[in-house]
Amino acid sequence: HPPSLSLLSSLVSTARAWPMEFIRKLGSRGRTGLAIVGGLTIAGQYATYKQAQNNKAKASKDRVLQLDLTMQITEAAPSVWDEVVNSQRPPMSLKQVVDAVEWAASDPHVKGIVCTQAGDAPLSMAKMQEIRDAILSFRSDQAEPRRPAVFAADTFGEGGQGTGHYYLATAFDKVYLQPTGLVGLVGIHSEAFFLKKLLAKIGVQPQFLAYFEYKNAANMFTQEGYTKEHKEQVVKAMGSTFGQIVGGIASGRGLDEGKVRGVIDDSPLTAKVALERNLVDGVKYHDEVLEELGVSKDCPVQDLSKYHKEQEKARNKKDNGGQKVAKLLSELRGKPAGEDVVACVVAAGNVVRGRGHKNDMGAARVIEAVRAAVKDDKVKAIVVRVDTRGGSAVASDTIRRELEVARGKGKPVVVSMGTYAASGGYYIATGADRIIAQPGTITGSIGVVLGKFTLSALYEKMGIDVGEIEMGKQASSQSSVHPWSEAQLETARGIGLNFYNDFVGHVAKARNMTKLQVDSMARGRVWTGEQAFDLGLVDSLGGLKDAHRIAADLAPELKGKDKLAPLVIYPKKKTPIQELAHAISGKLDDETPQASLSLAFFEGIFEEFAIVSEVLSAFRALRAEAGSGHAEYRAFGGGGGFGGARSA
Repeated sequence: HPPSLSLLSSLVSTARAWPMEFIRKLGSRGRTGLAIVGGLTIAGQYATYKQAQNNKAKASKDRVLQLDLTMQITEAAPSVWDEVVNSQRPPMSLKQVVDAVEWAASDPHVKGIVCTQAGDAPLSMAKMQEIRDAILSFRSDQAEPRRPAVFAADTFGEGGQGTGHYYLATAFDKVYLQPTGLVGLVGIHSEAFFLKKLLAKIGVQPQFLAYFEYKNAANMFTQEGYTKEHKEQVVKAMGSTFGQIVGGIASGRGLDEGKVRGVIDDSPLTAKVALERNLVDGVKYHDEVLEELGVSKDCPVQDLSKYHKEQEKARNKKDNGGQKVAKLLSELRGKPAGEDVVACVVAAGNVVRGRGHKNDMGAARVIEAVRAAVKDDKVKAIVVRVDTRGGSAVASDTIRRELEVARGKGKPVVVSMGTYAASGGYYIATGADRIIAQPGTITGSIGVVLGKFTLSALYEKMGIDVGEIEMGKQASSQSSVHPWSEAQLETARGIGLNFYNDFVGHVAKARNMTKLQVDSMARGRVWTGEQAFDLGLVDSLGGLKDAHRIAADLAPELKGKDKLAPLVIYPKKKTPIQELAHAISGKLDDETPQASLSLAFFEGIFEEFAIVSEVLSAFRALRAEAGSGHAEYRAFGGGGGFGGARSA
């Protein structure tokens, strides 16, 4: 039998640590043997692990789904190795959460949803609104008999901030609170730290240019407190967010907004008082809530992430084994098979040129995904999920242009804004046909900031001497030894102004406005999605599902169809075999491809694994039909592992 699942991550780490010189010295046959052993071992272990999970799920079809907010909810789908390393609490993407809740609405075996949170880890306003929308749809879309969605909290803030989680909870049918818990509906609070005096003490001189007065990204380094413009826009954005929270709670609990504001001023409240003021529906422990939902041996609690995996596999399953192998091989080549789809490209993280690191929005990687979607005839429209505070202006423009090119090739593009789509994020969005944002999204920031830190005084304090040789007046412009000269400062001003004018020009063209109109809402101003909609900077308010529907409606081949074309992540999530190929091929990170093994070779491994998996499934079916009397089979190949199947 293969090694335990806990060895998977260490195996990959070892593979990544192998010197490529050693692999090359193995020769072609040596590398082939090494890859086969590693590939079949991991593939077999992964098959055994997945089968065990499936067997648990099949033991009882009825279940109550649990959304645990201690789980990390990301924009990008977790990789195979993320799931293995975090096997006890694997992360889920926001799309996976929303999909699972949507599927549950039409699944009669789901008897309810319970949301729990045993910590105060915050979710962004936009993410909470995305989940709220999914829960409200679950409540309204399901057929009779209705199945409840319940929020079971230990506390909403332990003596402090619990506003966000309580706002989310009010989208559920019922809200329960532990007897010792509190409702910390205390409102929202913002703090800004200003480091100018500290930097001066240690010998660091910041030098930044902002276009214009509302572009405050560098204020923490250059100011001793809020400027008039900085404070003005923070107050406006917080006012919009606060209003959304009050309105959402009032609607969810059937309360007057004035009463909600009164509760906020009186908070935190004990469980008893919260019940009296109709903020919760009962004071119960978690086990009591589960008992009310009918949780039992015949109707267990199932984690939402496991339910998603189970349903995703069931939806992708093909009846014919040969079709399944063909589909797997097609996926290995990066070409999705099947019906027409809407591609979803996740563009999250700091915007950088090139490929960037794992958590960056590397322009090259986003472009690859967009081009793959454009090239695929089955992709009829593209949704780009943007979640970034900004970054490189050049990289942002590169991505924006690629969206424009995709549209020119007949693929409608819709941008769905996440937590942030500010500065470079909004720049990217101007390349789309439509822009969709949640009311709580932070967007805008149409402006530019550039600058540097001069560390000469710090170097002197530390006893560091620096020698310089310069050839060209601008050669030392990014030096940390001295500030910009007058000539360098003038050049920087010109660059910043040019970037700003380009930005405003793209916004004006995309939003059908004059540059003067854009400037009046730009100059670095930050807006919530709600405010941006009122200003005409976004087309509509909503989440990823809304962007999906709009994108499909923009595609002539999909418009008016009864069934909505599925939203498929691009590039597709790597399978274990692809991850292994990635590691063994020497691609130790996204920027250093050191060697490459033949795709055909790995297709061979994958095909062998797929065929053996089919045989394994057949034997399992035979065992189930034969019953316990066939000891010969159990002794021969009944271990259920990959090795047993090969022996059989």
